[in-house]
Amino acid sequence: MYSCQRRQETKNAYGSGLFLNVHELELQAYQSTVRAFHAAGPLTWEQESLLTNLRLSLNISNEEHLLQLRHLLSL
Repeated sequence: MYSCQRRQETKNAYGSGLFLNVHELELQAYQSTVRAFHAAGPLTWEQESLLTNLRLSLNISNEEHLLQLRHLLSL
């Protein structure tokens, strides 16, 4: 299983070490996509398929996915 503790070191423009939580970036990318689809109206089958593939590619768990949906519905 994917660990939320996985970190990746990268260099910023000034050369100092910057530690990024990769899974946080994956979550942000997924959340942005879900919000964009939600704002555009009802999902098509193609969009649902794309979200499923994106969720798998970005290591988004079912629980994280459901939390995102609950958040959208609460707005």
